[in-house]
Amino acid sequence: MQIAELADEKFAAGEYISAIQGVPFAIKDTYDVAGYATAYGSWEFLDNVVQTESPLVTYAIEAGAVPLFKSSVPQLTWGYSNHKGAVYSCLNGGFAAGAGGSGGSSIGSGAAVCLGVVPVAICEQTGSSCQAPAIANGISTVIPALGTFSRENNGLYSMETDRPGLLCRDVLSCAVFYNYMRGESEGDPQSRNVPFEDPSKVDISGWSIGFSDNSDTQGWPEAWDTPFMGERNDVVEALQDLGADVIVVDDLADLMMDPPQLLKDYEDSGVGSKWFAWFDWYWLNVEGFFESIFWYGGGIGTNATSYGPVFEGQNFNFDNGHHRQHIGASAYAYLDDLWLFGYVSEKAMYPMLQSLPDVVVHFAQSELNGAVNHGMIKRAGINTVHIPQFYWNTTDETFVDWAGSRPIDYYQETTVSAAMITCESKKYEPVKAFAVCYQLQQALVPGGKLISPYIDIIHEALKSGEHDLDCPYDWSAIDPDFLEKYPPDIRELVTSKMGNRGTIATCGAGTDGGCSGGTCSDKRFKDAITFLGKSPAGIPFYSFRYKKGIQDGPDPSKTFIGAMAQDLVMLAPKAVCRHARDGMLRVDYSKIDVNFVEIE
Repeated sequence: MQIAELADEKFAAGEYISAIQGVPFAIKDTYDVAGYATAYGSWEFLDNVVQTESPLVTYAIEAGAVPLFKSSVPQLTWGYSNHKGAVYSCLNGGFAAGAGGSGGSSIGSGAAVCLGVVPVAICEQTGSSCQAPAIANGISTVIPALGTFSRENNGLYSMETDRPGLLCRDVLSCAVFYNYMRGESEGDPQSRNVPFEDPSKVDISGWSIGFSDNSDTQGWPEAWDTPFMGERNDVVEALQDLGADVIVVDDLADLMMDPPQLLKDYEDSGVGSKWFAWFDWYWLNVEGFFESIFWYGGGIGTNATSYGPVFEGQNFNFDNGHHRQHIGASAYAYLDDLWLFGYVSEKAMYPMLQSLPDVVVHFAQSELNGAVNHGMIKRAGINTVHIPQFYWNTTDETFVDWAGSRPIDYYQETTVSAAMITCESKKYEPVKAFAVCYQLQQALVPGGKLISPYIDIIHEALKSGEHDLDCPYDWSAIDPDFLEKYPPDIRELVTSKMGNRGTIATCGAGTDGGCSGGTCSDKRFKDAITFLGKSPAGIPFYSFRYKKGIQDGPDPSKTFIGAMAQDLVMLAPKAVCRHARDGMLRVDYSKIDVNFVEIE
């Protein structure tokens, strides 16, 4: 409050030190703020008061901005719940972290901006933690190239790919805060000063802009695909009206030079071939968390204070066992891997990115989704801006034969997703991505920004209990007294929510965090999908084939008839559950009037 009072005094005296003077903002709870706790979404760290501070916070405060609160994160930054349960999107009532298992950890920042509590909030992206909350909440985000924002005193998940960013309702709000927060700091040797100017005053006429309509791009994070392939020509038309030289391609990779031999050799070697090889796990200043606080596979009698997270979605690393890979890795081998990854990123991927047009515009996820090794693009450096162009209803009858994303977690009365536009520019040219997305937001979005019209509907559904995604773990089979190790308020909350287990599709019946049976009927398992009709109960059924490489999956050479799990989320929710091993949906065909059959 002292900072806010100081801003008021300056306003009263006619003193203006910056464009963000007196403007409130939220700070993701992995960033240090001197004199306050950095809890990393864990009740075990609520007393972790620090005296260090992130330069992003310091620079904003020096410019007169008001830090309003620390925004919630999942435990140790990967998941969709904190120690008090799920954090909800105010656009669709689903997870604020993104649909399904997207795991965008900036859950509190996204929800706060969506609700209008603050115009801007700090986020941070390793894989999806700014972009997933942006689409989940129908808001904008900016993820600058690695090094533009200092990472000093920020609980990093990955030294190689973590990028601080901002969530906002409109691009210009992000741009103003970016201008005051950017720059070098002594504690981050990778931080750099880069040129920047007001993107609203930049003339983009004559710029080369690559464009690809990749509206059907699926993958992680989820729910970016839309049924509007070939129908969003207004984006290209708007760019042409602004005088840009638009280069339309089928695939984003067509905009880049061919990979140099160094990159080919690296990929052929298999070094870093697993996705977690470029996630160097925990630089969160909480080393030993799993060994000393969680029994990460050990038994009773360890020094741990509890067994595992409180809620499903609180920490995906625990669910899928990836934390064990971190703990058991050879430090020397891992450092070698990181060195090689960084070297190839700088010497091979960075030159490839310089062959891009001034800006690349598309409809898919960050880092030129699907073009090349996207993890390496993060390390080499690219600026990404996402804006919502419009909202659309995923369960509208118009899209009945569309086999794309129909997320399982949305509230049944607000099954709404955002159709996003992505603008990306080269490492040392951030203003270009800002400027193009700003112009598109002004040209295509009424009022220059979208605001969820469903806030009150979702709020009432949460208050009444009609919509509830909280899913507590039941560790009683491992530790009968596990509840006694929780603080009283968490113990009471977990007890009140235990009835959700096995009764809603997002809350499994087993301690493993999901269902263990059912047929692989998640649309993401399938190819060659054709809508055939509806059953007497109104359930759509399709012919399809399964993709290759599905563990214990059906023969990919054969054709089947059956349902899509995403359709059943609304039509027959008791027939759907999420599997613990892969996070994908399974269907119990005994509970619907559609049969799963192989076509001879």
